[in-house]
Amino acid sequence: MRRTHELDWAATLREQSDAANIFARRLSAVVGAPDFTVQQAQSLYRTAEQLASAVDRMASEMKLADVDCDLLAVSEALQDLWAELCLTSFGAMREAQRRTTVVPS
Repeated sequence: MRRTHELDWAATLREQSDAANIFARRLSAVVGAPDFTVQQAQSLYRTAEQLASAVDRMASEMKLADVDCDLLAVSEALQDLWAELCLTSFGAMREAQRRTTVVPS
């Protein structure tokens, strides 16, 4: 039974990894655009936070389920990746806000 459960976790980890890669490409495309808006950056940041929280919950569930150490290591790597994506999207949001702030003369 443990083997089947691990295969389910492995599939879930692959899906989460794919989602992180898609998000990273989307984030890169938006941040690379010279005219990205505050709204775009805020949306990306909110999405990153939500997806990072989902990965954190998944990692906690995996620990409670006594999942294989190799799979736990992958979940921790995903947590680290999402932390970086959150930081990058937060930085993009701050940059967009800075660009739109009017400095009094």
